[in-house]
Amino acid sequence: MAGTRLEIVASFIAFALALAPFAWNIIQVERVEITYDRIESLYRQWIESNITQNSTQSIVIVYSNEAQLHSDTQAHAFLIGHKENSLQWIFRHGKKEFNGNSARIEAMRQYYREIASSAPVNSFHIFFVCDEKSTDSTVFVGTERYAWTSSCSMQQTDGLLESISRLVDEHVQFDAVEDIKSTHRARRSHRYRLDFTLLKLDGMDTWHWDLNRLLTEHLDPVLSKMTALAEFTVEQHVFNFANIVKDVTPRFDGRYYVIDSDDLKKFKTANDFLSTSVLDDREIKLHFMAALPAQIYSPLVIQSNKDTNEPYATSFQIPAWGGVLILNRNALLNGTLHEKAFESKRIFSLFVTILRQLMGLPHFQRRQLKERELNHPITLQFLPATRTGVCDWELDRVMYQLFHRHVHAAITTLHSIATLVSDMPQMSVPQRVQTRLLQSISLLEPIVNHHLKENLQTDLAHAREAAALADAAYFDSSMIRQLYFPQEHMLGVFAPLLAPMILPLLLGFVREWKRFIEKTMTSEGEKKSLRPASYVKVEDVTPGTHGHNLVLRIVSVTPLEAKKRQDGNAPRMAEAVVGDETGIVTLTARNEQIDSLKEGSDIVIRNCNADVYNGYLRLNVTRWGKITPYPDGVASTPKPPTEIKMENDFSAIEYELVTVEGSEEED
Repeated sequence: MAGTRLEIVASFIAFALALAPFAWNIIQVERVEITYDRIESLYRQWIESNITQNSTQSIVIVYSNEAQLHSDTQAHAFLIGHKENSLQWIFRHGKKEFNGNSARIEAMRQYYREIASSAPVNSFHIFFVCDEKSTDSTVFVGTERYAWTSSCSMQQTDGLLESISRLVDEHVQFDAVEDIKSTHRARRSHRYRLDFTLLKLDGMDTWHWDLNRLLTEHLDPVLSKMTALAEFTVEQHVFNFANIVKDVTPRFDGRYYVIDSDDLKKFKTANDFLSTSVLDDREIKLHFMAALPAQIYSPLVIQSNKDTNEPYATSFQIPAWGGVLILNRNALLNGTLHEKAFESKRIFSLFVTILRQLMGLPHFQRRQLKERELNHPITLQFLPATRTGVCDWELDRVMYQLFHRHVHAAITTLHSIATLVSDMPQMSVPQRVQTRLLQSISLLEPIVNHHLKENLQTDLAHAREAAALADAAYFDSSMIRQLYFPQEHMLGVFAPLLAPMILPLLLGFVREWKRFIEKTMTSEGEKKSLRPASYVKVEDVTPGTHGHNLVLRIVSVTPLEAKKRQDGNAPRMAEAVVGDETGIVTLTARNEQIDSLKEGSDIVIRNCNADVYNGYLRLNVTRWGKITPYPDGVASTPKPPTEIKMENDFSAIEYELVTVEGSEEED
């Protein structure tokens, strides 16, 4: 038993030693170097440089004729002397004249594109057309980064210079103060899913919108323009028997079926479950729903306030979520092609307006109405981007805000990682974290050192990628857990589990080793030769006995057909007639024992039983016995028989089981 117990204890120790290298590797602290100097330099430049102070100062380039350059410069100097101005003014001589009202806008757009390639990213161009026939001094704002007026000079009309300054300060400049309430902006993300849903109040209506065609015609140009801000995916749904207002019946005022705006407060709760879908990581869903009213409640409108005479509305917006539009059923189902096209254009014009506000762009019409209500001496007239829905100077402003946000997030995250690693010398820093940090730093350094020298869209893409890499490094699985569960605490967790096992294993191994050595020495001193096995002849085998050893010759082998087991398989069986000088007997062999039986060969049978089967004697070798061909390599095995006594067949004798009566022995 000492050897067996020693083997058990040794197996435990061997298993522990085999796991030791892996355990040691797990508890090792992988800590690569972090470029603290580069991170600290980036952080200081971001805090102290002009990026956070005045590097976003807009450059206003004024183009006028040569005769007015001197007076324009004096006007600008006069304005600076009376009011603090954050704009940088550049006056240039306009080398091209723009005549005719119809072709003026297109000609000015072409001229702007020729000169914009060499202008700074944050520049805005003002053209003085000097149309002496025109008395209108309105400043027209184009869809790209330019504006024009019919005046010849800033001093020609009172308030013109102030209007231009107001245009750049409030609308064009990158860091202009944003009115979030007027935009209903959605939460910032780099991926949005636009969900277009058709709500049929009457599920029996067969009208369907051709959304793919409408998206291609009206929305694709807008999304192509906005891809600089984020990635957009589109999905669509159609729901029958939907409700705009649950358990509320519209009232009829003689012309329209009216629902009150107060009844719409539960719309999101009642319909939010309709368009549930699986979103990607950090993906935000924006909802654009179009409700087709039932025939009995058409036309359907919304009244904002019962006590006022405000006009009825056909749409409403939920801040940061989306908007809902009530369709003109008569125009879509019974109208002419022109009326259907007009209604489709109205639908997507409202959807684009909602999307603009969700992306942080102001409402176009409200901005123009507000400009007119202020009654400035010189008004600003904003021209709409009819095709793309977004002006370049509007998009640049939102892009810069995102750019500033991503750069700030990336640099502060890098600084937080550097501070954390520096304050926690025991913290593990894997190689992948170092790789992400270096990639983020490499993207940020050109942005900080050469701010807005390249295309703003390119800088935004680099800033977004840098922020994503910094976040991935900070929230790495091996880093974030150490803030709450440091690496050295693992020893405190595993020690109570391993310590009680180590001492008993070592003491048990020493004890069993000593016992094994003592037993080995005793066995060597008292070692005796093994008793050779005794062999019998066939005539010595009697029924019901066991443990016989024989050396026999095979006379014949007859295969038998065995019954199948419950699993469908049948064992292999055969009967062999074997014998020696004293007689012959029948041997029953099974499975692999049959492979050793060959007629005319000699075999050695060890530890066989003499059983009676159907009244006749049979030799049976169980799992405790063995059949091997002769010679078997054992020196004490006798020689095989030289002749066989065939006439003396012991298996031909029939035996009868007899019950012997006798008294039981008392203890």
